[in-house]
Amino acid sequence: MWNVVSPGTPMEKMLYEETERMKKAYGNHPSYLFLSPSNEPKGRWKESFDKWIAFYRQADPRRLYDNGTGHTEREVLELDKGTDFLVMQRIGQKMLRGNSAWFGKDYGKSLEGIDIPVASHELGQWVAYPDFSVIKKFTGYLRAGNYEIFRASAQKKGLLDRNKDFAFASGKFQLACYKEEIEANLRTPKMYGFQLLDLHDYLGQGTALVGILDAFWEEKNYATAAEFKRFNNETVPLARLYKRAFQADEKFEVATEIAHFGEKPIQNAVAYWKIVDRNGNSVANGNLSEPSAVADGLIRQTQKVSNSKVKPPATTAGSDRTIPIGKNIPLGKISVDLSKLPAPNEYKLVVGLKNTPFENDWNFWVYPSKDRKPEPQDVFITHSWDEAEAKLNTGAKVLYMPRKADLDWTSPPLDTIPVFWTRYMNPAWGRMLGLWIDKKHAALAQFPTDSFSDWQWTEIVKNARVINLDRLPKTLSPIVQPIDDWNRNYKLGMIFEAKVGRGKLLVSSADLENNLDERIVARQLRKSILDYMSSAKFNPQVPLAPENFRTVLFDTRVMKKLGAKVLTSGNDAANAIDGDPNTFWIAGDAKKDRENQELTISFPNAVSFSGLFLMPRQNHREHEGDVREYSIQTSDDGLNWTDLKRGALVSTFDPQKILFGKTISAKFIKFVSLSGFGADKMTAIADLAVIYEGTKLPDDDEDLEYKRVKSATTDIDEGETDDKKPKPTPKKP
Repeated sequence: MWNVVSPGTPMEKMLYEETERMKKAYGNHPSYLFLSPSNEPKGRWKESFDKWIAFYRQADPRRLYDNGTGHTEREVLELDKGTDFLVMQRIGQKMLRGNSAWFGKDYGKSLEGIDIPVASHELGQWVAYPDFSVIKKFTGYLRAGNYEIFRASAQKKGLLDRNKDFAFASGKFQLACYKEEIEANLRTPKMYGFQLLDLHDYLGQGTALVGILDAFWEEKNYATAAEFKRFNNETVPLARLYKRAFQADEKFEVATEIAHFGEKPIQNAVAYWKIVDRNGNSVANGNLSEPSAVADGLIRQTQKVSNSKVKPPATTAGSDRTIPIGKNIPLGKISVDLSKLPAPNEYKLVVGLKNTPFENDWNFWVYPSKDRKPEPQDVFITHSWDEAEAKLNTGAKVLYMPRKADLDWTSPPLDTIPVFWTRYMNPAWGRMLGLWIDKKHAALAQFPTDSFSDWQWTEIVKNARVINLDRLPKTLSPIVQPIDDWNRNYKLGMIFEAKVGRGKLLVSSADLENNLDERIVARQLRKSILDYMSSAKFNPQVPLAPENFRTVLFDTRVMKKLGAKVLTSGNDAANAIDGDPNTFWIAGDAKKDRENQELTISFPNAVSFSGLFLMPRQNHREHEGDVREYSIQTSDDGLNWTDLKRGALVSTFDPQKILFGKTISAKFIKFVSLSGFGADKMTAIADLAVIYEGTKLPDDDEDLEYKRVKSATTDIDEGETDDKKPKPTPKKP
């Protein structure tokens, strides 16, 4: 029952009728242990379900009853009262799924005051890019029309030859996210299970490719059942590994535990750990015992070690114990001196039980302490394309790191998690599905990485924007290529190189400059890139014209630099000129007839411009507020207005360009929304900016920091991200 249930309604009557039928048909079935009356209910459901639970506790006490799974209201009074257990995605505002409890943490604070068992509702829902070879499996009455549309889009954008790479790389990222989320669930006291939605790809609601399996319940090429069972099994070793990137002078200290829900306790259990390098060689190992486990000794790198799998160490005194049924059972603490390990390098912590199939592992990275060697002097580093172009004309090597605010609005932000469920149901400006990485490229020679984004890349992508390469040469292949949502299929680049005139260019839209004492991953990536650029190996082959590159740039702070002010009343009207597509101006009343809405903007002095860029609202799946017919007026005094242009826009999330066919000068602009789409009565604009034609505006050292925007619908919980982001100030190169 996925609908409105309130006291005295036909749905409430149906609930009792269906329960009686189930009781008669399945009442004595050994698997029939729990019963929930609904999924994501609406209405006064708590009143109905409390009464229903009380009745059937007496009428059929053979099972446990729940008051519905995954309600979508933000707050429900006495949620845990009158029910035997809860299946929820959050308690109030506190999440029971999502990335807030990843990397060694748990959801314990969300369960404060809850004294009954809790399971997580629809955990995960992280998506991966489709492998279009699945289309040939649709041989029956269903046609893979959705996949055909996505494939045609990828082909149009020149991405089809990357399909296998994107499917694999995004799948590995998806698998890593499911691992973190399931382990967070297993680490949380008083949480005793979870639901997955789904284990296979779901073809409805705009296509939600959340499955580790495809739509036919068959394996994809990036995960096996054995791999999945390492962290999703009756018995799972766990580690409180709070970060994945370490500096070589740090101590590696990790508390371990185990969740065991097998048939019976495990007698004479011996818990072991080891650290292996990228070649599978053990570099440290030991047995685990309470209260702590210290390294039995490091295997020095000068000693040749066989590539064969290292056997767990033999039992030592006091290391065997009984593992009871339950969770949060301590195994011991691991302590290793990382200065003995070669860096930079990738390692894997492995924890398991000897003579059992139960073993789990976690990747981590060790980076050198701060490099005292001077950086290459033959590479020019800049945030200004004007400076970059001037240097390239002289034949220089240039590392260009554009300011986020200098990229046009088709160059989206990245995120540390993939898309949740599907962007059709959960739209947003950012649509990252992971990274495809040319791991053998010489620019990454000193930066250990696989061909997909693992957790060391989190520091790099956090707060970064990427560059839309759709308008650049088709042969330009990025070194690091973010994977865009299959509905949009932007060709994106985070790190790429090109030959520009006599010069050699490498572009990084990631910040490789600020706070490098703390951002050790970015520091190492910077070193790897600069050493490469200073070497003879740096020889880009794809030619790129400077004027071509300028097509990806647009000063999204232009309205601020011109001193623009919004004269339209309303607290959020200023959002329309703040340069951040994650904020928006919305006007109108959904309960009344639609009215024309005016956005009036003033400048201190007359401004020369030849058109406008309009960025639509980004977070509403029904496109609420999209403007159809519009008019634009200008004025020199704010009193007498001249009609400049009338036209119509389309309903889209992409920015739209309105060209006047000439350059005009004015102190006031008025944008009037004359109509919307369908029955929509609202007007919304994320950003409106002039296409400026005046003298060059000064650079602004303060870069934009984009606010996060939540989905407009309450049934979407994409996870939690720290909103208190640092605001780095770019240094003058």
